[in-house]
Amino acid sequence: MTRTSSNQAAFTVIEILVVAVVLIAISTFLVPRLMVSTISANEAAVIKTLRALASRQLQTRNDGEIDSNRDGIGEYGFFQELSGVRGARIDTDSDGLADTEGLGKVMPPSLPGSFGIVDRDGLIRIKGYLLRMYLPGSNGEFLRERNPDEAYPPVCGVEASSYWACYAWPTDFDVTGRRVFFVNQEGKILAADNVETQYRGLIKIGGNPVPGPSGNAAYAERTGQMSAPIAVNTVGVDGNTWHTVQ
Repeated sequence: MTRTSSNQAAFTVIEILVVAVVLIAISTFLVPRLMVSTISANEAAVIKTLRALASRQLQTRNDGEIDSNRDGIGEYGFFQELSGVRGARIDTDSDGLADTEGLGKVMPPSLPGSFGIVDRDGLIRIKGYLLRMYLPGSNGEFLRERNPDEAYPPVCGVEASSYWACYAWPTDFDVTGRRVFFVNQEGKILAADNVETQYRGLIKIGGNPVPGPSGNAAYAERTGQMSAPIAVNTVGVDGNTWHTVQ
């Protein structure tokens, strides 16, 4: 009985080791494939979102839903405006710059209410990606969307009727996504491999967040203005080569 029990125990240990080796082999094969599948699905979802965003921005502008300087020409909006979560910008002192949030909202909203859930860094999250919206200031400079507890930045009404931009980058590089994406009023979606820059989430350095790509990252000229040409199939300000997404 003792010898049989020992043999059975030994055999059980061997079985466990064999199963463990098989499971490790399977996980080594499957996990990378699952990660690639997740990354591909997330990137496809973000591309679809940016295409829809470009369409909704244009529709909002053409419908005149946002007209901060009341000149009869519609303007592009931030996520919080497009989703109807906050009132549209208003220029109360007629200096050409929005200075307050009005009572009127984009109705019906151009985007679902989930797009208005902006965090303290002015970002929204979709399928493992962070998105940030920019609108132009008085000199066409990039003004990022702020968190819901802050006033809108001083967006220029005239400039905002012509320009906007949005970036999307992974919350965790090589896990939730790899590429970084860009779209603006031209409607072209650009992508960069993000290998060198590895934009990911909001990395804290010295207690300060590093906020992903700068406003002019996907532009071909370092003018700091939203009227500059974008880096279509060429190197952008951030050093990435930006390609058009078909």
